[in-house]
Amino acid sequence: MVAALLLLSGGTTTATAAQPSTLALDAAQASGGVRVTGALYDSRRRAISGRTVTLSVSRGETRAVTTDRRGRFQTTLRVPSSVPTTVLTVSGRFRGDNQFSATSTAVNVTWRNGSSGSTKPPPTSATSTRPPTTTSKPRPPTTAPPRTTARPQVVELQATASDDRVRQGYPFSVSGVLTVDGVPIQDGAIRVDVPGLASPDFSVLTGPNGTFVSHSQVPVDARPGRRRVTVTFLGGGGFPQTRTQVVITVVKAPTPTPTPTPTPKPKPSTPPVSSTPSTVAAPLVTTGSPSPTPVPQGVELDVKGRRTLALGTLGLVLVLGAASSVAYLARSHGGASDHTPTDHLID
Repeated sequence: MVAALLLLSGGTTTATAAQPSTLALDAAQASGGVRVTGALYDSRRRAISGRTVTLSVSRGETRAVTTDRRGRFQTTLRVPSSVPTTVLTVSGRFRGDNQFSATSTAVNVTWRNGSSGSTKPPPTSATSTRPPTTTSKPRPPTTAPPRTTARPQVVELQATASDDRVRQGYPFSVSGVLTVDGVPIQDGAIRVDVPGLASPDFSVLTGPNGTFVSHSQVPVDARPGRRRVTVTFLGGGGFPQTRTQVVITVVKAPTPTPTPTPTPKPKPSTPPVSSTPSTVAAPLVTTGSPSPTPVPQGVELDVKGRRTLALGTLGLVLVLGAASSVAYLARSHGGASDHTPTDHLID
């Protein structure tokens, strides 16, 4: 794959993937057109400044704006006064560059013809004129129909935290739903403000079902206790701004303690067990007889056995000595009988 990248780039540079970008829009009817505000940020919710964003409104103007150092922008797109009351779509597009990928989004805004214009009814003449005389009978006055007042739309923002108890420095999320008269609002800009953190430069948009999820984090140095997290719908599309609060309890993060090393218990001093049988030395027997035969290695004898062996050896020596003495006497006696004197017989 690296070789393919080098081939596509001429063999001199290596292509790098552009970082994802996100475009947030908010629109509301203003004098002479639609006022558009928004922000451009990367995947880590950091502002992307100095980039061109193209904005357009259906049946109206198209204009290019540049994001400021906080990634924000605002402008007013002109809409002809002849456009009747309808729903307009405001679109935004960032074409991308070598660093960030292209992205686009769109929001709807209710356009009410004449609701925001400065046209006034024609002034009445200062001079009064006489009504023309007529011979016809005057008509009876007609009762004016009662004026009906449109019921204001009720925008409801519901939010809940992923956990009621959050430790210092730990993340949590806030989710909810945005509706108007019970109908979900899509692409509504939601901002979550956490106590102890600066207000974010970005907002999340509601989905097709009006739902949203925003991820935040409790500051590491936040004091333990109850905190109110403010969730705000930034308004737009003819809907007023509204907000609600979620209560969380900040809990002190546990301090890691080193695990103590167990002290080894002293073992009783026992002689090492050898795989080979130990040699037991036989004690010397103090007697007048010759020294007994040494006991072979590997044979364990008790005191009684050693005495028996010594006495047996001594008896054997005595028996052999007696036998030797008897044999010597027998030979001596036999020799004497063989030399019987015969001299006196001859005489």
